[in-house]
Amino acid sequence: MTSPAVARRMGVVACLVTTFLAGCNRSPPPASAPADPAAIAATTVNGSAPAEDRGVVAGSKGILLEDVTDKTGIDFVHDSGSPGRRFLPEAVSGALALFDYDLDGREDLLLLGGEMAIADVEPRRHTSRLYRNEGGFRFRDVTGPAGIAHEGLAMGVAVGDYDADGDADLFITRAGPNLLLRNRGDGTFEDATAATGVEGAGEIGAGPVLVDADRDGGLDIVAPGYVVFDPVSAPERTIEGVPTFPSPLDHDAARITLHRNRGDGTFTDATAASGIADIRGRAMGVIAADHDDDGDDDVFVMNDATANFLLENDGRGAFVERGVEAGIAFDGDGRPQGNMGIDAADYDGDGRLDLHTTTFSSEHPTLYRNTGGTFDDATYAARVADGLVPHIKWGNAFADFDDDGLPDLFVATGDFNEGVERWWPATRLAVANVLLRNVGGGRFENVSSTAGSGLAVVACSRGVAVGDLDDDGRLDVVIANWRDRPTVLRNASEKLSDPPHGWLEVRLIGSTANRDAVGARVRVTVGNRVQVAAVHAGRGYQGHHGTKLHFGLGTAHRVDDVEVRWPDGEIETLGEVMGDRVLVLRQGAARR
Repeated sequence: MTSPAVARRMGVVACLVTTFLAGCNRSPPPASAPADPAAIAATTVNGSAPAEDRGVVAGSKGILLEDVTDKTGIDFVHDSGSPGRRFLPEAVSGALALFDYDLDGREDLLLLGGEMAIADVEPRRHTSRLYRNEGGFRFRDVTGPAGIAHEGLAMGVAVGDYDADGDADLFITRAGPNLLLRNRGDGTFEDATAATGVEGAGEIGAGPVLVDADRDGGLDIVAPGYVVFDPVSAPERTIEGVPTFPSPLDHDAARITLHRNRGDGTFTDATAASGIADIRGRAMGVIAADHDDDGDDDVFVMNDATANFLLENDGRGAFVERGVEAGIAFDGDGRPQGNMGIDAADYDGDGRLDLHTTTFSSEHPTLYRNTGGTFDDATYAARVADGLVPHIKWGNAFADFDDDGLPDLFVATGDFNEGVERWWPATRLAVANVLLRNVGGGRFENVSSTAGSGLAVVACSRGVAVGDLDDDGRLDVVIANWRDRPTVLRNASEKLSDPPHGWLEVRLIGSTANRDAVGARVRVTVGNRVQVAAVHAGRGYQGHHGTKLHFGLGTAHRVDDVEVRWPDGEIETLGEVMGDRVLVLRQGAARR
């Protein structure tokens, strides 16, 4: 439970009090009058009342991201766990998560690390690290007190309240058995892997997702594997005499596991029962999203160097693989790509969730436009390949950095082979990341050269996570860098907006639906502009962020309507709501 002090600091609007219930309607019955703004007891982030600006969403004057890494106190340096040989899992490690582990309202940071568990190699005790957000872009290492330290090399992470006790738990895939860390609610975690039965097959893990596959109110776990790995038989490769990491095609494809939540704090292996036991791939980024608007989350598995999968949900937790039919198995030219990360957003404002995937060097990243359950390759029409084709693309995040109501794209880049320029002169091991600003009309513009010091950082980047780190209503960025410290970027775009743009963040709490409302969809209306966003648990490059949904309002500082479609299909509408704050909505409050 968030304390009153934290609620005041965040500017939380809680749809929990009786004075607000008249405007927080459930459908059915039909919606009644909009909520009375006077009855919404909340403050803005800076403590002043929001302006009475009813303007519609307007274009931004630019995006400014400043590198503030040096002031954060984060001393983590990623270690790929190298035992002296070039093993494939080392090359693809480097994920992260932003989440509130201690319920103080701030986004805390988990950076994945560790080391390969290889016989006859002395362990060096590298591990993942958890940093508590102290405010003002200051972070404190709480790895030890929180009980986060672990063995093995961590690969991917998803965050969610699997036991519905109100705290964020961690599911981590590794180069070996999975790890489930249960949040005790007192600032510490316990290893619940064995007790819950989610160890997995011991293959190299990929990006996991939490999803209520059967809509029973409990979060299930989808844990795809990357490859089957044996350090003894792992090949060694060279290019022009230079040692390199092997290809994923040098290893056998791995299976996808579904752990079904029993509702008693344990899971059962439902891989066979769900129809996915025979599916094998080389998974990297994974996201759960309702692609066909039938009310249940489907699972997109983006594979490295092989065809992608769409696991279409029948609403009862059974899946059929329909990647080819849906148009996401390959790019628009029918070619498999070396896919890395995946994110989902409605980039063109048509109310459907589109997909963006990152890919290997010499390949374009792919933007899959949702045309109503199937997808078209809109990469070049939307201009999202500008400046990216030569490099390996890893983390990706849709985020409205300038709060103009249009989701922009941040893409992390970098290689893993020293000397790569000898055989591919267009790239380097470490390169600058790329920011694509959504300019409307379904198109993006590469603004990296004008977006501030944060886009001038040259590193070998991997995962990307986006969240409001300083509670100012603007989305900041953390980038995990391979064999390096992370990069932290402050969003200073307010310097380019006069007057400042409005915003709204929405945090959902399920009751009959899963407690984190994973799979819920929120529609925010401002003037004639409708924005749509969904709650995901696991996204991007094998990481997690965005439990709170962020909506930019342009020149407006209130919204005309907020509608929530909960994961169990129920709908609530709020009517008019003031902006420039975090709106906390508990499912079913209107019934009380």
